Amino acid sequence: MLASVVTDEVFAYLLVFVRVGTAIMLLPGFGEAFIPQRVRLALAVALAVAIGPAVVSGLPAAPSGAVALMLMLGGEMAVGLLIGATARFTLSALQVAGTVIAFQANLAYAQTIDPSQSGVQSALVSALLSMLALVLIFVTDLHHVLLRAVHDS
Repeated sequence: MLASVVTDEVFAYLLVFVRVGTAIMLLPGFGEAFIPQRVRLALAVALAVAIGPAVVSGLPAAPSGAVALMLMLGGEMAVGLLIGATARFTLSALQVAGTVIAFQANLAYAQTIDPSQSGVQSALVSALLSMLALVLIFVTDLHHVLLRAVHDS
């Protein structure tokens, strides 16, 4: 009996970790290129442990087969990707807007390495807007809204 309880608990925390971990890897501010992967992984584990007790009662039981397990994990990964990608696309829109502004103002030749967007060169205005958006996310406590979206999902 103890073995079935432990495996159900481990499975429940695995489901929570897969969803939270996938979302954390993409969320603006947490999933940036300049944050080491181990830090993001540690944050995902800490959030999964913190969120787990609140949601473990509503999770399904562990499946009996490997195919069903992979389908459940794939579904959790898809939900995490959807949450993280939605927030990431919003931030990417600012980078595109900054590039368009730079082209219109003849500042497109002023290039810099954008640390928030995978470390590639981008227009200076684009880098400014994306870093300003990251600062505003944390100053206005919008990162709590992002984490609440992961929790409520």
